Amino acid sequence: MGQPLILGRGARLVGRGACAVVALVSVGWIVRDVVAVGGPGQVWWMWAGVPSAGDAGQGVGASGPTDLTLALVCSVAASTAASAPSVLVAAGVLTVALRLPSLWILTSDWTRLWADEGLRTLALTGAAVSVAGGVVMLGAAVVGRRAPGHGAAAVRPVAVFLLLGATACVRAAWEVNRFREYGWEVYRGALVGSRNNVLSLLHTPAAWQALTFVAFASVAAVAALRRRGSARPLGLAAATVAVLWGALGLSAAVKGGLYRDLGSLPLNAQLSLASSLWYVMAGALLLVLLARRGTDAAPPG
Repeated sequence: MGQPLILGRGARLVGRGACAVVALVSVGWIVRDVVAVGGPGQVWWMWAGVPSAGDAGQGVGASGPTDLTLALVCSVAASTAASAPSVLVAAGVLTVALRLPSLWILTSDWTRLWADEGLRTLALTGAAVSVAGGVVMLGAAVVGRRAPGHGAAAVRPVAVFLLLGATACVRAAWEVNRFREYGWEVYRGALVGSRNNVLSLLHTPAAWQALTFVAFASVAAVAALRRRGSARPLGLAAATVAVLWGALGLSAAVKGGLYRDLGSLPLNAQLSLASSLWYVMAGALLLVLLARRGTDAAPPG
C-alpha cells in the first residue's frame, strides 16, 4: 500500500496560519458591515442584490458572499490541513481566484465615489493580504508535501461526479445565456467588474464567480470519477459556493414575492428560480456525501 500524502510540520503550521488569516480578514469585513450597514439582515439582502428600504441612509457596504465563502472554507481548511495537502490547494486556489478581482476593482476611479480613501485603502490591503495568504497556502502544499501518491477514492464517486457536473453545466449555461443576451461589452463588466456589476467594495463580479465555480466543480467532478482524494476538498469548496448562491437567489425570490404566481413569470425567471433551488439541493447533498473526513491516502498498489 502506498504512503499517504502528508504535510511536514513547518508547512502544516504555515498553511494553517495562512488559512486563519484569510478567514479572520473575511470575518472582520462581515462584522464591520453588520455594524455599519444596519444588522445581519441588511447585509444578507445587500449580498442578494435586493437591499431593504432605508439602506440608502446606512454606511457603504464592503463585504460580499465571497467573504462568507472564504470564512467557511478557510476555517475548515485551518482545522483539517494537517494531513491533506489538497485541502490547502483547494482553499488557496479559491482564495486567490475570488479575491484577485478586488485588486484592480479597488484601484478603479469609479470606486472613489463609493467610499473615502481610508476605507478603500483598508479594503485593498485586506484583499492583497488574502491573495498573499492564498499563495502561501499553495506554496505550503507544494513545498511541504512529504510522500507522493494518488488520492483516496471519493465517497460515492459517480454520485459526486453527476452532482458536480450537472451543477457546473447549469451555471455554465447561464453564463452562455448572459453572454448571448447582452454581448461582450456588458458581459465584460460582469466578468472584471464595473460600476453596474459590483454590489460592494469587496464584491467579486458575478461572471468571475461563476466561471471560477464552473472550473472548480468540473475539476472536482473529474477527480471524483477518477477516485482522487483531491475530489473531497475541491468538491466541498464548490458545494459551499453552490449552497450560498442558491440561498441568496431563493431569498431574493421570496422577498420579491416571485413564488406567489410562478405560472405567470417569464421563462427565464422560472428557470432562474429552479436553478437556485438546484444549487441548494445539490450543494447540500454534496456536503453530506463529501463531509467524511479522510486523508489523501494512496490506494493499494
